[in-house]
Amino acid sequence: MTKRSRTSEELRAESEERRKIPRSPLPAPRSPLPTPHSPLPTPRSPLPAPRSPLNHMDSPFRFQNLEIWQRSAAASMELFALADQIESMKHFRWAEQLRSAVLSITNNIAEGSGSYSKPEFAQFLNYSRRSIFETASMLIILEKEFHLSAPLPALLQELDEISRMITAFRKTLL
Repeated sequence: MTKRSRTSEELRAESEERRKIPRSPLPAPRSPLPTPHSPLPTPRSPLPAPRSPLNHMDSPFRFQNLEIWQRSAAASMELFALADQIESMKHFRWAEQLRSAVLSITNNIAEGSGSYSKPEFAQFLNYSRRSIFETASMLIILEKEFHLSAPLPALLQELDEISRMITAFRKTLL
């Protein structure tokens, strides 16, 4: 007995029949599980909790409340656009290296904020600051080599300010 192949009309009709079958609704979403960064329930105090650089009550991750992370993330968007411009000039390795250095700035702040100790957090802030220097070095060389139309002096100024903020914050941890 030979097996007959189905025509496209038969396959289309079968597909339409499957779509007509009522499907069960999706299950209700579960409540979120507590995370290591979730605050423990405490008795209510009439006074608000003191604000500190490590207070993470406003968002799921405490690094999101850090101005150094927020400013780094904002600068990253401009620097990623610059990397796209470099890539369009067919300088793929430069674009890849710039993206990597820029991403390391925010990622090290975020990773360090998850540390259990202040010295460990300070070490990640040091990595982040060093990534700022790597990014700045690339911008200076790119400006000389490729004569880019991007606002490089403004980007360098913002990176310098973020670097100084990281240094000041790091000193509070040690």
